[in-house]
Amino acid sequence: SFIPFKTYGSGLCPGDLVRAVKGPLVVEWAVADYNGNWRMDIRVSAQWRQGIGVVPGDQIRFTVNQQRTGFSNVVTIAPGKFSAPPGIQLIPAQ
Repeated sequence: SFIPFKTYGSGLCPGDLVRAVKGPLVVEWAVADYNGNWRMDIRVSAQWRQGIGVVPGDQIRFTVNQQRTGFSNVVTIAPGKFSAPPGIQLIPAQ
């Protein structure tokens, strides 16, 4: 197992549900706090097992309240890395 990939953002409504998605699978989730900020640690494995898990190089996209966000909200997983400030601004896909 590797150090988690850390990601975060702001600008959401309190209670919004953010999901990190790999294909059809939800790999991690977070709830926006009172100020609209969210953060999550996406666990990274050495290998993909039994249809679940995230490995280095995987592309992860995000949803907010089950609504897809734009393609600029896709990250490539690298262990121990993090989203650069100011984080990921999740904007619904048009």
